[in-house]
Amino acid sequence: MAAAYISEVYYTGPVVTDFFEVAVPEGTDVSGWTVAIYNSSGGYLLSMSFGTADATMFGHDVYVFDHSTSGFPSLSANISIGLIDENGNTVQFLALYDPPATASNGPLIGETPVWAGVTAASGESVQSTDDGATYAIETVPNAGTIPCFAAGTHILTPSGERRIETLAVGDEVITADGETHIVRWVQFCSVSYLDQPDAPSPVLISANALGENRPKSDLIVSFQHRIAMGGFGQGEGIFRDLVLVPAASLTEMKGIRVMRGKRQVVWYHIALDTHELLLAEGCVAESLFFGPMFLQGLTRREALKLRHALPHRIERDRPRLPLFSVREAKREISGA
Repeated sequence: MAAAYISEVYYTGPVVTDFFEVAVPEGTDVSGWTVAIYNSSGGYLLSMSFGTADATMFGHDVYVFDHSTSGFPSLSANISIGLIDENGNTVQFLALYDPPATASNGPLIGETPVWAGVTAASGESVQSTDDGATYAIETVPNAGTIPCFAAGTHILTPSGERRIETLAVGDEVITADGETHIVRWVQFCSVSYLDQPDAPSPVLISANALGENRPKSDLIVSFQHRIAMGGFGQGEGIFRDLVLVPAASLTEMKGIRVMRGKRQVVWYHIALDTHELLLAEGCVAESLFFGPMFLQGLTRREALKLRHALPHRIERDRPRLPLFSVREAKREISGA
């Protein structure tokens, strides 16, 4: 049976993005296990307990320690991480710096960690693919901007329209073709344009901008959220076929604009078993599509949980309609 080991450490960002991951043989009871953090002088800083596994893959239960873990510190290249079992035995003691310092106190007193052998630069993590025997550098993609609806958006459900922030996993929604689908994943994030002035601005699609009651009320979406055009009473006569286009490509149409000067937006996105067409304020728009931009924007914990919940979509997602790029969509609009 493969040993337990520290499988990845990301320590080059702020505490909200830092994490480390521990993989243990599937089914291992880690209720008495702890993780100890030491500084580069060998001084003991703190210990953390294991919670529930974030995923199970390749014969291992995977546990992610991040800012949502009680007691989680800001990580750096000047720490060591010790993995200790329920009997107090050292499973692994990994240093992120060289030369490693012997622990002077705490649960690992007298023990010297083993250097990972590599040092991560900004945007990189230290990762092992051979059960902790060796470590290498893994490039961590910059977070992408995920297609989202703004808080307050009304989504059609079997019980009528509901604000998107009230939807939860297990709730049902009605898609544009009249079918009922179960919500499998919900997430939200808040973007402050004061703190992140370069973040893409929202797009406002005013009532009736795409056709009668399409949407029936103003709709705010992220700039790359895809909208159905060429059918459902939306953009008919402009697009020859029924396709999905990024909202950013529609901003030259009357009643659609980029919302510059907005201070903050809370974004929501929901995933179903498959990529589908939701009715948002009466407008036909996509549910969450698991494209590269979305997957790169996930935290490690989110990615593991999503892989566990919807593995078929993580491996290869299939769009509900053909996807147009901004350039392709603008070409259709200019030629109409």
